Parts: sequence; structure tokens; C-alpha cells
Amino acid sequence: MSLLKEAIPRLSRVGLVIPRDSPGYLAYVQEAEAGATALNVQLRIVAIQGVEEVEAAFAAFRHERREAIVLARSAILTTHIKTIVALALKHRLPTISDLPQLVTEGGLMAYGVSWAEMFRSVGDIVDKIFRGAKASEIPIHQSTTFSLAVNLKTAKALGLTIPQSLLLRADQVIE
Repeated sequence: MSLLKEAIPRLSRVGLVIPRDSPGYLAYVQEAEAGATALNVQLRIVAIQGVEEVEAAFAAFRHERREAIVLARSAILTTHIKTIVALALKHRLPTISDLPQLVTEGGLMAYGVSWAEMFRSVGDIVDKIFRGAKASEIPIHQSTTFSLAVNLKTAKALGLTIPQSLLLRADQVIE
């Protein structure tokens, strides 16, 4: 939410699309609400069951003059990312998610754990197991490295100017 606010300083109304059956639904919604409150942003949450509900959500967000959309990671987002990005662009709504593919497919921003670090961590765990360690004795690793990606082509298409301070922190910038 804070990255959206930095990219769009006038931001005051945001939509959140999240699947109803998401395992982390309640925690995600609570975090989003806390972030919105802290940034003085009005948040509208739409819980979806399938991709067919995404178009209605985006149309409602556009009608309500939402200025951006947060897309919660889900199988729906991953599977239908091209459709979702096309809808966002059709309705001229900037999007952010923690899914890096969002940006390569035309979404505005992605911010989430570094997949490179996650894969290295998994490799280290597998190596320890192959060397005889018991899986139950290997400590759980939580990612500490995060990655920011920004799509400047999308920003330009939406009439946004991304601040240099944000671009300097980005790990990937698509021009």
C-alpha cells in the first residue's frame, strides 16, 4: 500500500481483490486495512470466487473512482494473469501484487519475497537432507530479501510518473 501511495501521491481510494477461499484471507485483509488506515486511504475489499468475478470487481472499482488495485496472490491471479492485467489496463487501474509476473505481463508494480533467495534456501535444505540431516531438525527459514519491480511502459500508458526515489529502489524496471 505504501508503494502505491509513493507512486501515486494523490492516492485516496484503493481496491483489494482477494479470493474468498485464500488460506491467509483474514490476515491479508487485516494487514491491508491497517496499511490503508495508516496512509489515510479508503480501502474497498472484493472477495472473489473465480476469474469471472474479476471483471465485475474492476468495473465496480472504476465506477467508484478507485485509483489503484492491490491483487492478493492466488491461483486465480497466477492462472489468469493476462486476463486480469488486460482488465486493469482497460479500466485504467494501476495494479500491485507480490507476484513478479504481474509486471512482466503489464501490471504496474510487484513487491514480494525474492524468489532467487527462496530457491537458494530450498537448495540448501535439500543439500542438508542429502547429507543426512533430518527434515524435522532443519530450522524454518523466512525470507529477508524482497524484490521490487516497476513497469514504466504501463505507468506511461496510465499517465503516471513514477518518482525517481521509487525507481532507484527497484530491482527490475521495464521500460
